Amino acid sequence: MSFLSVMIDGAWWTDVPATPGLDARLSRARVFTERISPDPKASFPVEHGRYHLYVSYACPWQGRGGWTFEAGALSDADPVFGASHLAEIYARSASRYTGKVTVPCLVDRESGRIVNNESRHIMEMLATACSPLARNPLDLYPEDLRGLQEPLSRWIVRHISAAVYRVGFARSFTDFRSELIALFKALDKAERRLGAGPYLFGDRLTAADLHLFTMLFRFEVYAHGLRCNLRPITDFPNLLAYRERIAAVPEVARTLRPDHVAIHYPQHLSEIPADIDAWLERVRAETSM
Repeated sequence: MSFLSVMIDGAWWTDVPATPGLDARLSRARVFTERISPDPKASFPVEHGRYHLYVSYACPWQGRGGWTFEAGALSDADPVFGASHLAEIYARSASRYTGKVTVPCLVDRESGRIVNNESRHIMEMLATACSPLARNPLDLYPEDLRGLQEPLSRWIVRHISAAVYRVGFARSFTDFRSELIALFKALDKAERRLGAGPYLFGDRLTAADLHLFTMLFRFEVYAHGLRCNLRPITDFPNLLAYRERIAAVPEVARTLRPDHVAIHYPQHLSEIPADIDAWLERVRAETSM
């Protein structure tokens, strides 16, 4: 049986049995999807210094103990509320909150409420509504591409970024096999697309590229730790060159912390299924026939 670490009715629980009932409840859990608006009368207006963004340089998902602010190699003290764990900030926004505690998490300092905890939404807000506050604004959502890049970003998140976790935490061989093969089919599709240009939309860097890049930056850890290594990353020369190209952008390079990635993932390898190595060998044998 698999176990989860989640908040249930505002309290943090570790090693809760993953039952169909709990899965159903988590699927209906409250999510934070409000937006920062250029309207000064909005609940969350654009305002310098008003918001705080909690992030992890390593991974968006919490471990057994949840995201902590204890001083250490992977965390700093909470500068806004003095909380010991991110779960406390979730409880401030919704006292009976049930669900995962994840980052990124955008919080309104004034009300103490979480505005949004969905990476795609936060990226869009920072690049559009909040662009007047930026010292060096970058148009990650060009008007003529918005109708195209949003579906692509959703596809990347569903079939690549989130897929690596579905592989590593699969509950059966059947699920593992299906998710692993689907992940590499998606990587093949991205590889072919990047054969036509330096970025997903030709020569223009967009938010869709950043969604794909974050997964590729951590690919070796996913390959080893979550057994997403049906084939090596060297089988994808376009994706490798693309990863190096984006990592070389100075504004991106300043946010990359491979040391955090290297420390974080090994701490949670005990959570993957005990049979996963045998599953991987079976899939490799089947697909090589």
